[in-house]
Amino acid sequence: MIVAFIRVSTEEQAKSGLGLEDQEETIKKWVDKLAIPLRKLVIDPGHTAGKDLDKRPILREAIGLLERGDILLVVKRDRLSRGDPVAMARIEREVAKRRARIISAAGEGTWRSDSSALFERRMHDAFAERELAVIGERTRAALRAKRRRGEVAGAVPFGWTAVV
Repeated sequence: MIVAFIRVSTEEQAKSGLGLEDQEETIKKWVDKLAIPLRKLVIDPGHTAGKDLDKRPILREAIGLLERGDILLVVKRDRLSRGDPVAMARIEREVAKRRARIISAAGEGTWRSDSSALFERRMHDAFAERELAVIGERTRAALRAKRRRGEVAGAVPFGWTAVV
C-alpha cells in the first residue's frame, strides 16, 4: 500500500492551500498510475523540513503507518528533509526498518536501488540543502535592507512596542 506525505513550510502556504492542493493532485495521479491502494494521505501543514525527525511528529506518524512492502510516496524528496543529509539518511533508515521504500513522483533516483540511483538521490539532497541555505541568505538580506530603511524587521521582543 501507499502512505503519501505532503508538506508546506509556512502557515501562510498552508492557509492558501495552493501548495498542498498541487501536491495532493500529484499524489492522486501517481496513486492511480501505480495502481496501488492509498492507505493514508498524511498532511504536514506549515512545518519546515529542516528539523530532525524527532521534532516532526507528523512525518513520524507517516513512517509509523508503513508496513512491509509499502511505499512512502512524496512529490519530491525535499518534502521529507531539506538541509540535513544526516536527517534524510535517518528517515531512509526508519523507512527501510519497516521494509518499505520511499518513492518520489519527481523520480530523483527513487525508482532504482543501484549505486547510480543512490548517487542521484544524494545529489538531489545536496541541492535541497543548498536551496535552503540560499533562502536563509535572501531572508537575512531582506531583513537587513528593511532595517537600513528604518522599518521594523523581525519579531518585536515580548514587552516591547515597535515605533514605526
